[in-house]
Amino acid sequence: MDDRKATVVAQASSDFTSVAAAHDSDMTDASCRRLTGDRRRHTLWSFIYGSFRPRRRGARRVEEERWAFIDWYDSHNLYLALSILLLSCLDALFTLNLIAAGGEEINIFMKPLVNSDVGSFLAVKIGITGLSVVILTAAAHYHIVPGLPVLRLLQAICAGYATLICYEIYLLGLVLTSPDYDGPLQHLRELL
Repeated sequence: MDDRKATVVAQASSDFTSVAAAHDSDMTDASCRRLTGDRRRHTLWSFIYGSFRPRRRGARRVEEERWAFIDWYDSHNLYLALSILLLSCLDALFTLNLIAAGGEEINIFMKPLVNSDVGSFLAVKIGITGLSVVILTAAAHYHIVPGLPVLRLLQAICAGYATLICYEIYLLGLVLTSPDYDGPLQHLRELL
């Protein structure tokens, strides 16, 4: 009986040793594959596909955390991006109303567009803002400098637009409450 137990234990020990050796050789092959570099390809198709079917909420590896783009964003990033776009549209509306009331565009890049074609002005203004917001939102977890994430830049842009809108409302109020004003926005006086 003792010989039989010894044989079973020896057989089990031999099997364990062969399984462990096979496991070590597999691990060596896997380790070698990892050392060859990143096998994934980043293409435009990957970006577009990920935009409509988001899966990645964060980096999968620690070494990727700094440069990984994710395709699933927090809801507050979405609200921030939409707020910036809405405020940009309001800025365009108020700017055109102030110009109609006798004001002028002080942005040297937009001034030629406002003076030549309003449609081009709106397309360029909203297009540049939209593209910038998409890029900055995609990079929201990156840091511009250590300790300053891109998300803070988006928040500063939103606060800047909100301040600009308040200033434009103030200017429109000054224009509309002026007794000398007799322009195209005169019908808005009834709302005040």
